[in-house]
Amino acid sequence: MEDFTKDILICDCSSEEHQLLVRYFNNDTVPEVYVSMHLAKRSFWERVMYAIDYVFGHQSRYGSFEEVILGPQHINSLQSVIDHIRKVEAKKAQLELFKNENSNNENSNNI
Repeated sequence: MEDFTKDILICDCSSEEHQLLVRYFNNDTVPEVYVSMHLAKRSFWERVMYAIDYVFGHQSRYGSFEEVILGPQHINSLQSVIDHIRKVEAKKAQLELFKNENSNNENSNNI
């Protein structure tokens, strides 16, 4: 299995129900960052009522949301995600430039 980085960001309210799981692969070819949010637990009957509302198309006009409050202690984790995306994008740009230069060299050699 491929090596990946995983960070768990817990809300400033300190509730472990309010957390984000951030994961990305430690290579230069996968730019995607996966963010999962823990969903709040509901009782069985609350989930049944929510499911019935969903089946019949009823929903809040605002949609279904949960929130996580990010604070200063999350800066390093978020910066590592940003650094990863920038590194992958820079490598893609270098590869594209290399491909373009090789393509131009081949075209000039054919003339």
